[in-house]
Amino acid sequence: IKFDVPIEQFAEVEKVRPYEVYVPYSKILEDETGFVTPDIEQTAEQFQLRLRSFQPKAVAYFTVLN
Repeated sequence: IKFDVPIEQFAEVEKVRPYEVYVPYSKILEDETGFVTPDIEQTAEQFQLRLRSFQPKAVAYFTVLN
């Protein structure tokens, strides 16, 4: 994840993980392509951050059939 942060908050932001990234299982259940985009949530609300970019843009999954 790349993000912008005010210079006066930089030292404090470096000490925490300001974002949480996850894929809800419900998103996988609704999908038919095998690729889903992760959800990104800012968890450090006390900082004025701006999300610039993230990688990967999508994650792949598959179902094992027995």
